[in-house]
Amino acid sequence: MLLTVKAALAAEEWHQTVQEVQHQVLQEVYGQSTVVLHEEDRQLERVKEETERLKEETERLKEETERLKEETERLKEESKRKMEEMDREMEEMDREMEEKDRKLEELRKLSASTSTTTPPGQSCE
Repeated sequence: MLLTVKAALAAEEWHQTVQEVQHQVLQEVYGQSTVVLHEEDRQLERVKEETERLKEETERLKEETERLKEETERLKEESKRKMEEMDREMEEMDREMEEKDRKLEELRKLSASTSTTTPPGQSCE
């Protein structure tokens, strides 16, 4: 009977030891899991912050792109107007040159006809 009592006590001690070890293991696993979860939470928060920052930067870049498109369009229009104005000025200059060439040609003809009818050394009166 003493042996049975000793065996029962040993079995109880063994059972208690197993439970303590299981409890310690569970606490350690829980503790490690908690640490991992906290780190994952911090990483997730950093990712959320970076995502928000990137969204804001994307929006800013979209606005800047739109502004640049509008500026480019404005500059194209301004350049087009200046080119049209230069074309008009060139056409006007061409007309003036043609008019001057025509008058010069008339003066040459007049000078040529005058010089052939007036003897050298005499003036036209």
